[in-house]
Amino acid sequence: MRNGFRNISRLCVMVVTLLMSASVYALPVPAASTPPSTDFNHRAQADCPPGVRCKVVPAALKDGGCNYSTANRPADLPIYGINEHTTEGTLDAALAEAQDTNNCVSWNYLIGQDGTVYVSVPSSSLAYDVGNWWFNTHYVQVEHVGFAEDCSTLTPAERTASVRLDRYLIGRFHIKASSETIIGHDSVPAVSDASMAARHWDPGVCWPWVQYLNEIGAPIVPTAGPHANVVTIRTDNSHEPTLNCPGLTFTNCTDAAQDITNFVSLNTPKGNPPVLLV
Repeated sequence: MRNGFRNISRLCVMVVTLLMSASVYALPVPAASTPPSTDFNHRAQADCPPGVRCKVVPAALKDGGCNYSTANRPADLPIYGINEHTTEGTLDAALAEAQDTNNCVSWNYLIGQDGTVYVSVPSSSLAYDVGNWWFNTHYVQVEHVGFAEDCSTLTPAERTASVRLDRYLIGRFHIKASSETIIGHDSVPAVSDASMAARHWDPGVCWPWVQYLNEIGAPIVPTAGPHANVVTIRTDNSHEPTLNCPGLTFTNCTDAAQDITNFVSLNTPKGNPPVLLV
């Protein structure tokens, strides 16, 4: 019996030891559920190009990953490109929006009209700026204070800061910069046919894509030979009548507020209906 008690005692010690080991090696709480680390400001400030005036205004983080998810891009998730936006509101309104944990909305960078760059979420982490999770995961989200249909709200200082920021991000993450990877919110596809009508169209008709891509080192160039069935269209932001056609049917069109466009209409031969290439 005495040997039996000894064996039971040893078994109990082993069980206690295993339980203690399990507590030491328990899985950590997912990073997205924890508050921002104390070095957020330091990491975010370092996440800005030299020569650009940057301010760190962290987006609010709520248990469950709202308004953003911490990550370690590109080590854990590759970054393929940059997504350009306009806020459709003021600077103060945008900063307040990223502080509202009921919105679940944020961006990596916000560029003010004076050229100041506000870092809301480090580019290594995931901002919640589009309704397509793949693009949130693999793109850096950059907002610009202004309105898609009011070209006067996008200032030269804002554009200069944006170009410098994009060049920095392209170099840092080794992005293959082109018109396919430096895109607007309007190029982000909806995740279902039903949600297509709710797609955004910023940065809109005022965004000078040809000049912008030239300045960041990704000019639009022909992509095929003279006898190929692939066509590259470069509009040069020509002045043409522009329409705003909301919805899936494109039947309720009205004149847009601006006459500067980043698309062009082509007439097909033999009297066929015109084709609109965006």
